Amino acid sequence: MPLELQDGRWSMLWRYHDRSMEIATQLLAFSRMAVRDRGVFWHLKIRWNIQIENLMHDFCYAVRKGIELTAKVHPEISDLAKTCFPHEEGGFVKILGEGRIQLCDRSFWWIVNRIIHSRDTFVKDQTIQEYVSPEPPHYITNTFSPKFFGFFSDLDQDKEFRYVETEELLQCYLG
Repeated sequence: MPLELQDGRWSMLWRYHDRSMEIATQLLAFSRMAVRDRGVFWHLKIRWNIQIENLMHDFCYAVRKGIELTAKVHPEISDLAKTCFPHEEGGFVKILGEGRIQLCDRSFWWIVNRIIHSRDTFVKDQTIQEYVSPEPPHYITNTFSPKFFGFFSDLDQDKEFRYVETEELLQCYLG
């Protein structure tokens, strides 16, 4: 029995893709937000980190299921997932107070599977430091944006965190 367009919402592929898009919207919003350490919203920071960790895992699971279902009909979709690199160069990003982290240079498919099987995850912030008072006494405030997601998997022998920029991972899926 062929599905009509309006019946698409009942297919598993549609549900996984829709779930991926819903979570991608939330992850994008989180990655673009910024909060100051001296503001009242600072108290929510630990909560959004937990939400990002949960959402990232759910996103990767829904994406993988969608790709697996699509690959049964269009095998080239698996190749696309294996050839898209969120950060091909594996460059470094300076993290205030911590030195720098190296961005993962593995494929979208590799990253998605590692996050699904993650033993530990971590949200890293991009931090902007500002002098609030130019006159003495000086004081500094920090603005935090949760831009990077760290993970290591039970599949990794070295137990080292790999990092990916959230927006770049989302672009691989949406592209």
